[in-house]
Amino acid sequence: MLQRILALTAAIWHNEHTGQPVMRSLAAYDH
Repeated sequence: MLQRILALTAAIWHNEHTGQPVMRSLAAYDH
């Protein structure tokens, strides 16, 4: 569970630096 949270946090952090939609990466992690 903790790893998933860290992964999602990393995805959001990455999105803020790349400018990509957050939901897009969240969907990628979900699948």
